[in-house]
Amino acid sequence: MQKELALFKVPSMGKRRFKSIASSGNSAVFPCGPCRQFLAEFNENMTVYAENDKKITK
Repeated sequence: MQKELALFKVPSMGKRRFKSIASSGNSAVFPCGPCRQFLAEFNENMTVYAENDKKITK
C-alpha cells in the first residue's frame, strides 16, 4: 500500500516526468502490473531499479 501512496503523491505535487524509479527492501521488489501501467503513462521507457541488501537490479 505504501508504494501506491508514493506513486499517487508525486504527480499530485505537480511532478509529471520520471526518468527512473527505485525501490529498496530486504528483497528486490519490482512494481506490480497496475503500478507498471500507471508508471508507463508518465514514461514508457522508464528504468526501474530494485535493491536488496546485496545488489541493485535494473
